[in-house]
Amino acid sequence: MTTHLKTKPAEAPPVDAREPVARLLRDLRTTPNGLTAREATRRLQVSGPNALPSHGGRKWPLELVRQLVHPLALLLWVAGGLAWAAGTTNLAIAIAGVILLNGLLAFVQEQQAEKAVEALGKYLPDRAPVLRDGQVWHVPAAELVPGDVLVLEEGNRIPADARLIDGTVDVDASMLTGESVPVTRMADAHDDAARPLDSPVLVFSGTV
Repeated sequence: MTTHLKTKPAEAPPVDAREPVARLLRDLRTTPNGLTAREATRRLQVSGPNALPSHGGRKWPLELVRQLVHPLALLLWVAGGLAWAAGTTNLAIAIAGVILLNGLLAFVQEQQAEKAVEALGKYLPDRAPVLRDGQVWHVPAAELVPGDVLVLEEGNRIPADARLIDGTVDVDASMLTGESVPVTRMADAHDDAARPLDSPVLVFSGTV
């Protein structure tokens, strides 16, 4: 079993997902039997849906213009204007070229990042088994909340970043790490990993 970790300041102070299980359950104000349906509904209103942020509907011309008028770009435009006024035309053209090139590269990178987020969203399951009122419910994955206790079985795609609180699982994390060999995650493992992605007690959204 795992406990879902998503937190927001309005709901609770940041929680260390890698702290001892008993302390984690206390900090998330949950139990190994999960939340009540009423409390889950309240937390959903506070923390929002378990979904990746989406910037759908953005118009690319406006996004490109935004890259050309942020504070640093405006400062460079002023410098270019002064250079032009001072008669150093080549410098003014060079500054304008730098602004345009930097803005274009930033715009392309942002578009690629948004596409990556959209692709990751396709890996998430539609529904997730979760303990509510001490029983297993199958709820929309978007309705998972901080403190929910997920029930993972072989073949499941993990619906949210979570901490194992019981059991051992082998996880295909190739979508995150690029490694083709499954990794073992154990609730009672000693966690001395340098980064959360390598933690032996954490599992991540979209992996299997």
